[in-house]
Amino acid sequence: FIIAEAAGGLLVPWNKNETQGDFLKQLGYEVVLVTRTELGTLNHTLLTLEALSKRKIKVKAIFMVGEPHQENRKSLQNLTKSIPIFEIPHFKNMNTSSIDLWLDTDNVKDIFLK
Repeated sequence: FIIAEAAGGLLVPWNKNETQGDFLKQLGYEVVLVTRTELGTLNHTLLTLEALSKRKIKVKAIFMVGEPHQENRKSLQNLTKSIPIFEIPHFKNMNTSSIDLWLDTDNVKDIFLK
């Protein structure tokens, strides 16, 4: 698999005529949508999912980054039943060991093996 970040969001210009969403569509890959857990994430995430759907880009998973917010996660899960949602904590020390522990604990690796 390939990891590429579309910094700034799906509708940010890629060039004079295309957005990052257009570029992702051309690549033909499924995506992992990274959102935050804070206020505003429901609207932002749902608008992004709508734009991805319009471009027929499949979402493999949603990663919510930040302090856990069960209500936001629950709301998104109810609205996106078929998309797995994972929460990524703020890592005190960002290193390979802490990321590996999170990957193993939350069974995140499984979504990339399918």
